[in-house]
Amino acid sequence: MVNRRSDTDLGNIIKIKASLLSIFRPSAHVRGRRAPAGMAAAFLFVGSLCWSRPAAVLSNGVLTVELGTRGLRALSLPSVGAAFSVESDSFSVTFGDNQSVVSAELPRPRLVSSNSTHATLRYVGGATLEVDVMYALGPTALFVSKALLLRHTGPASLSRDVTRVTLFNSTRLCRLTSGSACAPAGGSETVRSHYGLKNYALFQRWGAAVGAIFTAQNPYLDPLSADAAGGGVTLGFADAPLVEWNSAEDGPTLVLDSGFLGLHALTGRTLPSPADPIDEAEHEVRGGLLTGCRRGRKRAEPWYHFPNRLFHPRRW
Repeated sequence: MVNRRSDTDLGNIIKIKASLLSIFRPSAHVRGRRAPAGMAAAFLFVGSLCWSRPAAVLSNGVLTVELGTRGLRALSLPSVGAAFSVESDSFSVTFGDNQSVVSAELPRPRLVSSNSTHATLRYVGGATLEVDVMYALGPTALFVSKALLLRHTGPASLSRDVTRVTLFNSTRLCRLTSGSACAPAGGSETVRSHYGLKNYALFQRWGAAVGAIFTAQNPYLDPLSADAAGGGVTLGFADAPLVEWNSAEDGPTLVLDSGFLGLHALTGRTLPSPADPIDEAEHEVRGGLLTGCRRGRKRAEPWYHFPNRLFHPRRW
C-alpha cells in the first residue's frame, strides 16, 4: 500500500501524539520513581515513529534523525531529553543562465540508499539533471550534514556555472513538548566573521537548556538569517560564478559544499565581550564544526576556497 500522507499531515500526527502523551505523563514512573522529563521527550520521538512510517531513521547513539518524504522531519537529542520536528527542509540551486532547481517545485524524490548513519534522496530536476540530497551522521556527531550532488544524465557534455546554492530554505525547528506540543525557537544569534568573511553560523535557543546550530562547509554564507515570525532559517551561498561545472572535464557529477544542522545542550554561560554573545557550548560546537570542515576539505574534497571563489585544482 502506498502511503499518500503529506509531511504536513505527519507533522500534525506528531503534535496530536504529543498532546495525548501529556495526559499520561503525571503518572509515569520508573521502578517507583517519577520518570525524568527527558523520558517524556523520548516517548514523543518514538511515538512519531509509531504513528507514521519514516523514509529513513539515522542514529549514531548521540543524535537521532528521522527523514520524511522530502527530507529532514525530526531530530532528537536524548541526553537532554529534547525532540524537534523539522518543517520545510528544502533547497534550491541557481545556474548562470538564471535557471533554478527548487526542491519544493519538483516531484517527490525517492530514497535510493540508506543505512544507520547515511541516507540519500534523489530528485529529478529536469530532462538531464538529477539532484541527490545526501544526509550523514558521523560517529558521536551532534549534527547531521546535508550535501547536494548534481548529476548530468544527458548524452552530450554540459558546461554551466552554479551561481547560488540554498541548502536550507525557511527551515523551521519546533521543539516537541508535553504541553502545547510544539514550541518555536525563543531567539537566535548570527555569528559573523571578524576577518572579512560573511556570516558563518546561526544559533537558535529554546530557553537555557538546548540550542541548535545552522552552518555550512562554505565560510561565505549569504544569506544566513532567521525570520522573526517563526524562526525559519535560510542558509546558502552565492557568487558569480560559484562553481564552473564542465561535465566533459570534471565528470557528470558535482558535489556542492555541505550544510550542517545540529543540536547541543547549553551551559547558560555567555562568552565575555568582545567575543560574540554566544553560549560557551555554542562556541565549542562552532569551533569543532569549522575545524572538521577544514580538515575534511584538505583530505578528501576536490574543491577549494580561494578568496570568494571555488576553483578546481586542474584549472589553477
